Amino acid sequence: MKFIVINSLKWHIIYLVFNYCYLLCQSQSNTTAPCQTPDGRDGNCVNTADCASMSEVLTTIKRPLSNVAREQLQAYSCDNKAFRKVCCPLKGAVLIRESNVNLTAHRSFHLLPSECGYEDIAGKRIINGTDAELTEFPWMALLSSRQFGSNDFVCGGTIINERYVLTAAHCVIDKDSLVSVRLGEYDKNSPTDCYKDYCNDPHQDVSIEEVISHPNFNEQTLENDVALLRVAPIKFNQKNIRPICLPTEGEPDLINTRFLTLSGWGITKAFGSTSSVMQKADILVVDIKECETLYRNFEQKTIDERVICAGGGQNSSYACGGDSGGPVQAEERHNGVNRYVQLGIVSFGHSTCSIASTFTSVKFFMKWILDNMRQ
Repeated sequence: MKFIVINSLKWHIIYLVFNYCYLLCQSQSNTTAPCQTPDGRDGNCVNTADCASMSEVLTTIKRPLSNVAREQLQAYSCDNKAFRKVCCPLKGAVLIRESNVNLTAHRSFHLLPSECGYEDIAGKRIINGTDAELTEFPWMALLSSRQFGSNDFVCGGTIINERYVLTAAHCVIDKDSLVSVRLGEYDKNSPTDCYKDYCNDPHQDVSIEEVISHPNFNEQTLENDVALLRVAPIKFNQKNIRPICLPTEGEPDLINTRFLTLSGWGITKAFGSTSSVMQKADILVVDIKECETLYRNFEQKTIDERVICAGGGQNSSYACGGDSGGPVQAEERHNGVNRYVQLGIVSFGHSTCSIASTFTSVKFFMKWILDNMRQ
């Protein structure tokens, strides 16, 4: 009997020691250490399985992994690249740059028109903007939605080919209310748009065949705020209905001294009414870190490399309510000539329309855009 008691006590002690060591090891493996993500955001080094945003990427990313995607994922590792632990961002998602692919080899690349972004000055709005020229932005689109029993224009968009309009995902949350897309508009209150003896061709109202929102769009944070509308065939003309170019040729990255051009029909002053005539304004690109600081006390939004931040400048111009879904563009070399290239989609800004707004980066989402286009 004494022998049994001693052995029972011995095994009990061994059991306690084993459990203590196990819990200690588990505690050490779950401890987090501050780190920086590959794009410079603050994060914690945690077990890969404990990083929700990394788990989301690993379950949704297209396989087999490209060399570019593999390198980007590996850059998040914080245990000598064994990938047992990753630097998990404190805010926002693990980012795989969809723009870092050879777009010209994409199966849908041929669907992007080579004749686009044509510059021709013949003949939520923009705070402190000015009237656009009659045919200055022929790729502009207006989304018509059924509101309180009648149709109204609620958002903007851009023509990117004869079957697709690019806009923001938050503009198409209520898909059932969307009625049509208007193209070739300039003055919403005028049946015919003219300047002196020069007149635009009539606008077109085209039906919407399919609404394609980014699958990871988040209504609260407005992450991945991009959508495509497949519409009935668009009839291009030489005046007021033509496509804009998209960034496919490695256009230079933005710097904080660069101006972009915003166009739309949104509110012309905070808490005011929308403009009937298309407006334009040059706005200054704001450094992403400065943008994060601007919104820290105002909005719980995710600001990372999926967005461009811009506003202010010489005339203190800003995007405002009603501009959503519309473009911010810049003159770039495209197919060897100067063209307007759309770099951003109006996403969100502060309610006062007095600080820089954020725009979904078209360059970042180019692969997604091409993935979801068809003949």
